[in-house]
Amino acid sequence: MFRLKRLHAAMWGVWAAAGAVWAQETPASTPAQAIASEVATLPSVVINATRRPTAALTTPATVSVIDERQLQENLVTDFSEMFRYEPGISVSREARGRGGEAAIQVRGIGAQRLGMFLDGVRLPGGYVAAGANSGQLRVDPLSLSRVEVLKGPASSLYGSDALAGVVLFRTLSPQDFLDSSRNFAGSASTGYDGRDNGRWGHADLAFRAGPTQNLLSFTARDGHQLKNHPDSDLHPNPQDTQMRNLLFKSVLDIDSAQSLTFTGEHYEQSIRTDQQSLIGPIAGGTRITGSQADDISRRDRLGLAYRYAPSNGWFDNFSAQIDYQRSRSEERTHEGRKPPGAAPALLRDSTMSYREPQWSGSLQFDGHADTGNVAHRWVAGMDVLSKSVSLYNNAVQRTVAGTGATSVIDGEIFPRRTAPEADVRSLGLFVQDEMAFGDGRLRLTPSLRFDTYRISPKPDALFANANVGGTTPVALSKTAWTPRLGLSYEWQPRQVAYANLVTGFRMPTPEQLNRAGQTAVATFIHDFIPNPNLKPERSRGVELGLRGESDMGSYELSAFYNRYTDFIDTQMIAFIPPGQSGGPRAIRRFQSRNLGEVEIYGIEAKGQIPISHWFNAADRWRLIGAMQWSMGNDKTADQPLNSIQPARLVAGLRWDERGGRFGGQLTSNFVAGKRRVNEALAQTGPTAPVPLKTAGYATMDMAAYWRIGKQATLNLAIYNLFNRQYYDWSTVSGLTGNDARLAAYTAPGRTASISMRVDF
Repeated sequence: MFRLKRLHAAMWGVWAAAGAVWAQETPASTPAQAIASEVATLPSVVINATRRPTAALTTPATVSVIDERQLQENLVTDFSEMFRYEPGISVSREARGRGGEAAIQVRGIGAQRLGMFLDGVRLPGGYVAAGANSGQLRVDPLSLSRVEVLKGPASSLYGSDALAGVVLFRTLSPQDFLDSSRNFAGSASTGYDGRDNGRWGHADLAFRAGPTQNLLSFTARDGHQLKNHPDSDLHPNPQDTQMRNLLFKSVLDIDSAQSLTFTGEHYEQSIRTDQQSLIGPIAGGTRITGSQADDISRRDRLGLAYRYAPSNGWFDNFSAQIDYQRSRSEERTHEGRKPPGAAPALLRDSTMSYREPQWSGSLQFDGHADTGNVAHRWVAGMDVLSKSVSLYNNAVQRTVAGTGATSVIDGEIFPRRTAPEADVRSLGLFVQDEMAFGDGRLRLTPSLRFDTYRISPKPDALFANANVGGTTPVALSKTAWTPRLGLSYEWQPRQVAYANLVTGFRMPTPEQLNRAGQTAVATFIHDFIPNPNLKPERSRGVELGLRGESDMGSYELSAFYNRYTDFIDTQMIAFIPPGQSGGPRAIRRFQSRNLGEVEIYGIEAKGQIPISHWFNAADRWRLIGAMQWSMGNDKTADQPLNSIQPARLVAGLRWDERGGRFGGQLTSNFVAGKRRVNEALAQTGPTAPVPLKTAGYATMDMAAYWRIGKQATLNLAIYNLFNRQYYDWSTVSGLTGNDARLAAYTAPGRTASISMRVDF
């Protein structure tokens, strides 16, 4: 059995030994006078941490980078595959849900508390409700060239929603295929994903047309529900999925210093779910006899970006960008119901429709300067956002015979909005200065951002259908200052210690602010009222780390503590018994309110070592490792935080043929049991919910690649090589320990994925 204490001892031993090895003499560090050119000399570059190209070695933050080679070799077609081996990052998948992957979590916090950007453009926020989601994960992984995850609060540069961190997706560009000697290039690939019997095809076509470089990229993917272990092959909610993505980019090089990039993208995903887990009795003696979900999500994007890099001047680079996005979701449910007694069977068709069109823009300058013995690399800019949010429900109920059609169901009038349409406006101003002192070994990086934010509701007749109490929606205007201070010190050549003091915030959503109206539930009426006093959610954190690289390998070790306050949650604030409520039903009154405090702390590490340094015969072999351990507490409820992932150790052995023609990797995942859970779920009684706890497990994956000539590449992966049965906490955390269908939610057993890519 995986033992946490053994994990601690092993990892500390590994990193202590590694520290002694890597503390060897290597070439001298870059002096402050050459800071402007250092990015080109370092092997790895991180873009997102400081909103300008910055050497990963000296960045005072933890950043995970997944490049195009990793995306291809790991056969990434969804986000759980993308972050399979990354410490501190997980992807939640609602076990009973209908939308597939729900959200990325960083160090136990995610969903709408994580800033997400595509080509520098903030992705629409979406919503999550009743197991359905129209979240932010409407991005095609096969169209990406790079993914970067900045861990920890990051609002000082990225504004609202960067409470837990930032994920930056970069799509493919013509420059990824074309060079000075090629006017036409591209790729075509196809593959199979055994986890959901998914099949996909992807094609890229890059070409020059006059003064422009262009790229046309297309993806088509079809799949089914995620498999579970063969010994419990129950398929609780069978699914058929379909995804299509079309991307076009055109880059005009105006001259050697200026360029203009146009981007157009269309994403569409449809999911059909047979919701068997919902079949059964509900309140009032009614029984659901069948539930079919048909969901469609679309996202369209148009963008124009300008870049200017003068040969001389007071700044090095200027960029301006304007984008329009339109996010749309239709979630349709076709449900059969049997009321108690002799009442006829009913058919209910309902729709949840969501719209979020948005305009966004940004301006940014960056440059460098010297003041005495201090070299400065600065960046300053502005972000603007304007969007509208619209969510409404519609429903029609009739008998099986097709009679008695009505849009007034359980006292609710459809169509209806439980929150009014709203306009959201925000403006952010930011500045950051990376200061290198003396020989450049000591660097101080302060940054500061100011945001102003306003929600303006627009009540209409659909809102009045739900708002029977006549509650007046409120507008909200807020401002926020978010500072950050980073420090790094190169204590040995290419060995860096760093510290980071960070802050983050998240503004309330329009629905949290102005949800109103009454909903009939069995013998109760749920009454929602707005809250004009909602405050932004806040986070503060500190991170300490060590990082190093040399011909002996590389390593990174970090320890962090983050505190989150004013979390927004819906709470029952009043109970009005029958009689006093003015009717036969009691009223439960709810309101979104700021709650107490959450703390999360932990340790993360990753690194790699070439075995040839120990054994000459082991040329081209590398050891790869990563680990995470974290704790989370809801201090208000005095309970553990269920979103925290169990401790995990990743250990891998990789080999690459010297010419890069073929290679492979064996990777083991050791995951601790999830025993520390929120015990408040436990209640008295024989049928009361029991908190779910999961056992530890170990799995092994194998991946290999073969470059066939200069154009073709074959990739193969086998996951869970020994067919281990286990539960993935990201999937089952919303279930209870005595759920009758728990066995249906085991992780996939042994599965295989394969892809073939041809470059031309």
